[in-house]
Amino acid sequence: SLEAYYNLSDENEITELKKALKLPEKFMISVGTIEERKNLKSTLKAIAQLEQKIPLVIIGGGKKYKLEMLDLIKDLQLEKWIIFLQRKISNKELRTLYQLAELSLYPSMYEGFGLPVLESQLVKTPVITSNTSSLIEAAAKYSIKVNPNDEKQIKQGIEYLLSLPEDRRNDIKEKIFLESHKKFSSEKLSEQLNFIYVDLLN
Repeated sequence: SLEAYYNLSDENEITELKKALKLPEKFMISVGTIEERKNLKSTLKAIAQLEQKIPLVIIGGGKKYKLEMLDLIKDLQLEKWIIFLQRKISNKELRTLYQLAELSLYPSMYEGFGLPVLESQLVKTPVITSNTSSLIEAAAKYSIKVNPNDEKQIKQGIEYLLSLPEDRRNDIKEKIFLESHKKFSSEKLSEQLNFIYVDLLN
């Protein structure tokens, strides 16, 4: 349920979860089933090209494609930079994880709506997502839209967000937060999601 994302986690929740999951000081986040259309491959290739790396925390299950990604992580020598969260994560914990993350990566090939983009933005986390399909609709003005097939664009997006001075970063986070809450107030979102589900059923 998206309701959890209309509030922010408090300092206590943040400190406890960071300790419980032994999370690094700085990290990026990727949320969603690990399948081909979610495009983890381009994300990993982009991270491999970064000169200054920070870890990527991945939340989501997967089968055959996940095994392929594990092989790719070895090939790209990224083992120490990729963290798969193995245990089940509640909505409130996921909200806290988004808040802790420097940025959220979601360069999916195609999507019905792309909830991780919205979830991230509702709690002030900048997003790198695709300039395709409904993801443009979900993405805030200050989130970064890239060609999902172009790992160089994904890499540049990561570098840009990680290099921001703190005051500029905080300014962008506030703008993303305000825009998302205005565009997707809980009432408006319920209407939109109902419309999407009805559309999918027809």
